[in-house]
Amino acid sequence: MSSRRRDLRANMGSSGRSVDNVHMVAARRSTLRLGAMSGAAWSLDGTPRYYTPWQIGMAAILGGPLAGDYLASRNHALFGSQRRARTTLALSALLVCGLLYVGSLAPPHASGTPIAAAVAGGYRWYAGATFDGEIA
Repeated sequence: MSSRRRDLRANMGSSGRSVDNVHMVAARRSTLRLGAMSGAAWSLDGTPRYYTPWQIGMAAILGGPLAGDYLASRNHALFGSQRRARTTLALSALLVCGLLYVGSLAPPHASGTPIAAAVAGGYRWYAGATFDGEIA
């Protein structure tokens, strides 16, 4: 038995769980690690699941630009391009800030639907141009 395992057993409480282990797991989950992709969706045969351009577009429609960008950055990370994944996340944050500014300039009863549709269409186009060849 390793010394680490012995230390964990020595720290067990009445519930049988290690207090230190619970804190270590919580600390591991709180960090953003795009390279590990431990939370990635996997298919039944064990290969990673990539998001299609239509799924990214629907995520942008239903969840906004950050949802669409999250799926696009996951695809970049799963394809091994960590730099593009981080760049995509940063550009999406700038896009949200820009959209908030544009929204603040709009008249009080103006509809935001055309802007939201353009953003979702832009994410769908970007995902198609970027991932169609790699996923197919």
